[in-house]
Amino acid sequence: KGVVVREIDAQGGVEAEIARTARLAEYFRNKLVENNLPFEIVSESLSNALTPLHPTTASANEIFLKIKDEYGMWICPNGGSLKDTIFRVGHIGYLTTDDYDKLIEAFLQLKKENFMADLFIFYYFLPLLCAFLWFRNLVWFLENLKHGKETKLPKTFGSILSMALVFSILLSIFLLST
Repeated sequence: KGVVVREIDAQGGVEAEIARTARLAEYFRNKLVENNLPFEIVSESLSNALTPLHPTTASANEIFLKIKDEYGMWICPNGGSLKDTIFRVGHIGYLTTDDYDKLIEAFLQLKKENFMADLFIFYYFLPLLCAFLWFRNLVWFLENLKHGKETKLPKTFGSILSMALVFSILLSIFLLST
């Protein structure tokens, strides 16, 4: 028998190792929720082996690089079209709850540093600002029209603000759907 198999046997066998891995997975997932971290678990049928996470406020690859380079920890990156969308956190191997506590602390520190800042400005504020400015411009246009004043400038601003409003709404929809 190999060293790892002997260690598993010494700790109670395969069933005990499966149970330990399940406890680690549950511990980590509960810590994500407890700390209100900006991640979505993206699997409908979770394995105890790993937790796939979709960051809602930052690039998955950027988080991977930060955790690796600044905290000396490894999470599992993705490549290809999922590179910036999903990373995974493993639960198999020589891991303890202390390891997950350190990772959660690193996530919290990144959040505190606004690295994983909420994209509130893009989701809500930018469309509302554009809508307000568009409406204010409409009022200006109508007042100029009513008093027989020049309407070229309000028309130009209206066109620009219309494009900005549509863009900000589409951007919000895109960011909320990814």
